[in-house]
Amino acid sequence: MKQLEQPILIVATVLTALLVSGTPTARAVEAPAAAGTSWTLKTNVQVTSVGVYLSDVVVPPTNMELPHLRVADAPLFGRAAVLNPGALNPLLKQALQLDPGTNWIGAPQVTITRRARTLTSLDIEELLTEKLSSDYLSQGGQLELRLTRTWNDVAVPDEPFEVKIVSMPAQGIMPSFIVRFEIGNQVEKFGQWQLALRASLWKDVWVARQRLTRGNVLMPEDVAREKRDVLMARNHLEADQHEIKPNDWELTENVGNGAPLNRWSVRPKPVVYRGQLADAQIRQGALSISLKVQVLEDAVPGQEIRILNPNTKRELLGKVNHDQTILIQL
Repeated sequence: MKQLEQPILIVATVLTALLVSGTPTARAVEAPAAAGTSWTLKTNVQVTSVGVYLSDVVVPPTNMELPHLRVADAPLFGRAAVLNPGALNPLLKQALQLDPGTNWIGAPQVTITRRARTLTSLDIEELLTEKLSSDYLSQGGQLELRLTRTWNDVAVPDEPFEVKIVSMPAQGIMPSFIVRFEIGNQVEKFGQWQLALRASLWKDVWVARQRLTRGNVLMPEDVAREKRDVLMARNHLEADQHEIKPNDWELTENVGNGAPLNRWSVRPKPVVYRGQLADAQIRQGALSISLKVQVLEDAVPGQEIRILNPNTKRELLGKVNHDQTILIQL
């Protein structure tokens, strides 16, 4: 046993010296980065048109906060771009006065694409309904649009955008029409399309609750509000634009029970009628003369009408007042 102790002691001494001092070969082999001190490059990321930022593509070492540093333009939609540590090192050195060098882990390069979403036929109908309602419906109503042809879903950038109407019929929204529109934002245009649409515009209109007779005064209890498509019948009497008050309207035609009233179905109830004798006044400065005149046409308050002086047979013009008198201006 004593003969073996000396060789073993010599070998142990040599190994200890090598481990402590090291050799050129040993120094050329770099050890893996210690946990918490390495930079991690992501594999795949998605960005918006604003650009690529450092925080999009890199996970920094522990307890290090990344600056809001733009490192590249966003790729065009539908295309991809790549970045590797060699491209990022100079940017990090400039922004952080730090050069990670080869202290990178993760993917050898990061692939960058744009965030995307799919536009379905329901999305298109909703977008166009909102845009056309805002731009073309000054009188209100509930617009309903339907595509007449199949829409193939398309991918667009998943970021805020606006719809712009490029062309519309001169008549505006009709039961059937074609619209050209584009979608985009301030940075880029996503695409332009032309679509054939069918439209309905629902509004409250006045509908007869019973048979109405021409010449009668229309009363509030004679009618009810119902929603109807006013694009199919543009002359319906819209409830929001024509308030029905007692003794304000007179029927100009017969209307069946359940039928909608048209604009020509009523007229403001006249306060003077053709052939009627009415009180009139002639005013000129401080002079005022009262006389009886014959009305030559039905009229409502504020209307200027023809009247006849029965004594002189002279035809005059006068303005009808609310109290059924007529003011004659000379």
